Amino acid sequence: MIFRQPARLTIRHAAKTDHRAIRRLMSENRAVHARLLAADVESRLDEDVAFVVEDQFALRGFLMVEPQPPQFGLIVVAALHDNSRITPFLRLTIPAVEQELRQLQLSALLQIGEAPWLTHELPAYDFLVVDRVITFEWRNRPLPDIVPHPRLQIRPAHLADLPDLLALDHLVFGPAWRKPYVTFREAMARAAAFTVGILAGRLVAYAWWNRFNAHAHLTRLATHPDFQGQGIGATLLRHIMQNIMAANIKTISLNTQMDNERSQNLYRRFGFRATPHIINVYQKDIGS
Repeated sequence: MIFRQPARLTIRHAAKTDHRAIRRLMSENRAVHARLLAADVESRLDEDVAFVVEDQFALRGFLMVEPQPPQFGLIVVAALHDNSRITPFLRLTIPAVEQELRQLQLSALLQIGEAPWLTHELPAYDFLVVDRVITFEWRNRPLPDIVPHPRLQIRPAHLADLPDLLALDHLVFGPAWRKPYVTFREAMARAAAFTVGILAGRLVAYAWWNRFNAHAHLTRLATHPDFQGQGIGATLLRHIMQNIMAANIKTISLNTQMDNERSQNLYRRFGFRATPHIINVYQKDIGS
């Protein structure tokens, strides 16, 4: 009987030349968690913190983390070959990512969402559940009658809006939920619609949604804190939902934090219902 010794794993920074192997890894194996399309990974390799794990035979794992200053790095891709084990993969990649994030003066690593092959192992590396997100769904229900804000101008977002959008995003959302510049830039190019609300020449609200065949996902809806409670969010939400319905889409989903009762009340008013789907947010504090 011949016993084959386990191949020795090594880790290195991912390079542009790895993109084909990374795409194969993501498309041909089951243990994949991705907040990006495989086709988008190559363009992000120079912007994000990315490592590959390999042996002398093939690439065995890939981990990509998106820096989100001033505090976090967010895991956007984790992929593992079906014939590889998670423990050696994490033992190599987590410390390497932590070191890179410290050099960027970031103090925590986040994982949002459940990928059991990955998230079941995270507590062993000092990740804690720090927040929970609930998914709401709308299924072809009538929209409520509302009095639209009389002075709100709704129009498509422009690239020139990016500074105001980033500033508004930082006002509305806590550090774990803020979107970086690259996410806004990509959303403007790829979302089904990216819409802003303008009041007296000032950008006070924005939203974007993505289409997945006959399903829409409302990725973001935000109103400036100084203008909340004036019907701006409801006016923008109704405008978006009317456009979605006009596109013959019958279901809409969205996510919101479990303790955000204000947002949940708005969504329920428009016929959204909470689903059993709960998303955990895992965080590992790494210092800086």
